[in-house]
Amino acid sequence: MQLIFRDPRTFGSIGVSRELPFLQSMGPEPLDADFDITVIAKKLKSRNTKIKTALLDQSLIAGLGNIYADEACFEAGIHPARIAATLSLPRLRALCNTLRPILERAIAARGATLKDKGYQDIFGNYGEFIPHVYGQTGEPCTTCGATIRRGTLGASKSARSYHYCPRCQKK
Repeated sequence: MQLIFRDPRTFGSIGVSRELPFLQSMGPEPLDADFDITVIAKKLKSRNTKIKTALLDQSLIAGLGNIYADEACFEAGIHPARIAATLSLPRLRALCNTLRPILERAIAARGATLKDKGYQDIFGNYGEFIPHVYGQTGEPCTTCGATIRRGTLGASKSARSYHYCPRCQKK
C-alpha cells in the first residue's frame, strides 16, 4: 500500500493519529446535508471582521479555501474586504447559498488549475474549474468586462490575497 502526498502550493500537512480532536472545533461543511445557511449567516452577521476572513475561518465553515471564498463573494456580489457585520442577513444568506454550487462545480471539474499550472490531480490531470476572479488579476470580468483587481487581508507572511471585480463587487 502507498500513500502519496503531493502539495505543490505547500499549504498542506500530513500526520497519523488514532484520534482527530481538531475535528471537534471545525464548523459544518457546505456540502453536508445539515449545512444550515440561516445559522451560518447569523454567525457571519456577528463577525466584526472582513467577510473573506470570516469565510476562511474553519471553526465557522469547514473546508472553504481561498479560491472558493473569493468565488463565493463574487457570485454574491459582495466585496471580500467588507466587514461581515455590515451585511444584511438576506445578503449573507445569498452568500451562503453560493457555497454548495461553487464547490460542486469545482469538484466536478477536478479542482482549479491556475495560470501557474501548480495543481494536478493524482493522475497528472489539470483541474478544469476556471475561477471568475481568483487568480484573474488584470483580466476582464466575465460578467461586466471591468478589470479584476487584487487586494490583501492582513500583514506580512500571514496576509491573504483576495480578488474582486470593482464594478460587480462594490465596497
